[in-house]
Amino acid sequence: MGLFLTSITDWTSKRPEKYQKLLYLNYILLNTNRLCDIRETTDGHTEFLFHQAPDDRRCSPDHITCGTSLAVLRGWHDAAEQSKFGTFSIFPAYDITATPVETTIEWENVALIYQTRNDFTNGVCHMIYYQESFKRRNVIIDENSLLHVLAEEYV
Repeated sequence: MGLFLTSITDWTSKRPEKYQKLLYLNYILLNTNRLCDIRETTDGHTEFLFHQAPDDRRCSPDHITCGTSLAVLRGWHDAAEQSKFGTFSIFPAYDITATPVETTIEWENVALIYQTRNDFTNGVCHMIYYQESFKRRNVIIDENSLLHVLAEEYV
């Protein structure tokens, strides 16, 4: 299981969300534990179904095509975890002027991490994770803490 950075070339959803149109340079970190029906396309891209909330039967999966090859995607999925948890600096109540709170989250609960152009300017990212099957949290995290967490996990 692992987060992988990819560029999105197509994203079809029954419930489109605003952030899908706001992705900075169309890059996003997705969690491989939420993918199914993975296929490589003839042009070397990969398409799959992505479940933001795999334990919630009310939530239909999104169809995503990305620029990552199937071999690379498989490598990220099979990567050994250094830890089951990551500690993120989360800004309370979406206020990036507030002091971030160090919060430890299990990797398997993280659905995706993305950045808008405004986030890039402010050095922050959005993260969607689930505290439990139905408790979705969309939070803003400090970009530097994300880089630190990823470096600890994958280097």
